[in-house]
Amino acid sequence: MTITQDMKQSVANTWEEGYRNPFVQGLGRGTLPQESFRFYLLQDYLYLAQYAKVCALGSVSAPDAELQRRCILMQYRIVHTEQSLHEAYMATWGISATDMKGTRQSQANRAYTNEMLVQAQGGDFCAFLATILPCAWTYDDYARRLVTAYRKGLMANPYKPWLDTYTSEEYRSSYQWIIETLNQMGKDRSSRERRHLIGIFGASVRAEVQFWTMAYHRDMGTD
Repeated sequence: MTITQDMKQSVANTWEEGYRNPFVQGLGRGTLPQESFRFYLLQDYLYLAQYAKVCALGSVSAPDAELQRRCILMQYRIVHTEQSLHEAYMATWGISATDMKGTRQSQANRAYTNEMLVQAQGGDFCAFLATILPCAWTYDDYARRLVTAYRKGLMANPYKPWLDTYTSEEYRSSYQWIIETLNQMGKDRSSRERRHLIGIFGASVRAEVQFWTMAYHRDMGTD
């Protein structure tokens, strides 16, 4: 199996736990409390700011110019496109600029992004890819499964724009290079190194599940 197949298989139970999370299922059914979704949008906005830094750090360890370009492009899209779109989307949910400025990262959000920053700073490009892949991959997988499972009520679902974003081919193509690169570079890694990368991937999958749970309960955590 490829290293990304090994990665996904190693966290199969946690992956499904994420899909069954009440926040995720609420998105599909259209029954998620609006306050939980607003909380999620604000925390995700803060997550994106840190994710941009992670991509910048990843570009430093990129082994060639093409992969460095991809990392820089990811950072550019986050800073110049995704955050602006996020702001506009939040406005439709009654979230103001003041709300954004007054929000701090939750404990779960901060722990997740700090771990990503640590992996990106380590200088191992595969570790950087392993830590960022779960976010994109789970969003794609969950959104597509939700659309299939709850197709009958989709047109009346207030979260349809969110589902549309993460089921688009444009979104899928934006992260496929990560899987392809990990699979190619993983061929040259020892069994010990592969286990290490699989562990990094697993940590991010678990952090994703914790993020959903945090958002559902609107839990800032304790400092």
